[in-house]
Amino acid sequence: MSFPFYDRQEESAWLEDSLEQVLNDCSRMLVITGRRRIGKTSLVNHVFENGRVPYLFLFVNKGLSAEGNVRAFLEENAGMLGLKGLDAAFSTFASLFKYLLGKTETQPMVLMIDEFQNLETLEPSFFGELQKLWDRLRKKTKMLLILTGSVATAMREITENVNAPLYGRKDGQLVLRPFSTTTVKTILHDYNPDYRAEDLLTLHMITGGVAKYIEMLMQSGKTDADAMLRAVLAPASFFITEGETLLHTEFKDDYALYFETLSKIAAGKTKRSEILSSFGSQNVESQLYKLENHWRIIRREEPVGGAVNNRGHRLVLTDPFLLFWFRYINPHYALIEQGNVRRLLEHVNATLPDFMGRHVLESYFKQQLWETGDFSEVGSWWDRKGENEIDIVAVNPFDKEIFFAEVKRNRNKYDEEKLRTRADLFLSNHAEYRKFTTKLACRSMEDL
Repeated sequence: MSFPFYDRQEESAWLEDSLEQVLNDCSRMLVITGRRRIGKTSLVNHVFENGRVPYLFLFVNKGLSAEGNVRAFLEENAGMLGLKGLDAAFSTFASLFKYLLGKTETQPMVLMIDEFQNLETLEPSFFGELQKLWDRLRKKTKMLLILTGSVATAMREITENVNAPLYGRKDGQLVLRPFSTTTVKTILHDYNPDYRAEDLLTLHMITGGVAKYIEMLMQSGKTDADAMLRAVLAPASFFITEGETLLHTEFKDDYALYFETLSKIAAGKTKRSEILSSFGSQNVESQLYKLENHWRIIRREEPVGGAVNNRGHRLVLTDPFLLFWFRYINPHYALIEQGNVRRLLEHVNATLPDFMGRHVLESYFKQQLWETGDFSEVGSWWDRKGENEIDIVAVNPFDKEIFFAEVKRNRNKYDEEKLRTRADLFLSNHAEYRKFTTKLACRSMEDL
């Protein structure tokens, strides 16, 4: 069976409401961004494919010329547009778009331009032409123009830079996020009603809630932890090259140093000083800055309540899939290319319980808490000397509650008195929470 469409009710409603505004008024421009495979195209297709107005999909293939892309689009849509035999009249995106926008003076339509950022290379003048056409004809036309792209930095530069032609033109923007933990659990249950906690955590670790990754595993029947790992680590697996494909589009030619930096963070070097010293005399401050602020692939994690000092933060990967990829795939290409999956699986199985307990399980429960909408802050806490640490601290300002949790794969290892002592230490340093109701808990595999 085909993979069902899951979740995205709020996003779908936003798109439908935007079309309603077009029909009742005039053209609107929306921007949708999100990492590759997240489901941007699937979302728009789901909402508009069988809708009440014509829906046109224009994919900007950077492997074709501008004229080649236009020709491919017309071959698929010429009949709907009444352009059979007239396709030679359009050789540029600008000429095609001018025709389509003009047509919506009498016929409303939805036009999605996918991988919009590729036009910067294929037809750089298009952005300026689009600005002129949009400013001149928007009020006279009824087009819902949806611009999507998976290279986040390029899309921000095109639509958010104050000097860019499209700055100030968009009527709405959506950053499409991975599926929630609840949705991932629903999907796994649909394909494996008898799934174990280990299966769910492995699915979260490998996919990070990315729609396409989940679909590929579920559709191929890889619904338990062992089958997932074997499929992902097989030499011909799609996942082997996915991390490199995902990041090459961002890093371009300067990727080796970025890959090495991310590999070190994935291996456990989370303090800035550790990372910098591991490169010796080579300075990677610029790379760390860009990874955090430009590409947002890593983020600064500070103890809840504020950093203990300017060196009190840790650097962590924001994407669970990339954390897994840099921890288990990228360092072991040689084994994978040799087809020695058995040896790699032995290594993975020997180290995975500790890795999942330290990184994956904790991040899963933090995400779950964020998704409730009850908390203004969710994170970890550690003291100045790093001698005392609490896995999860979550602040609920609405009900004046503060939640402390230890994360253990094995609940029997939970020591509530130790957690209480650390919670008291936290509160002694944060007077603003002393009147909050305190809750203590253990989160383990049983709570997945």
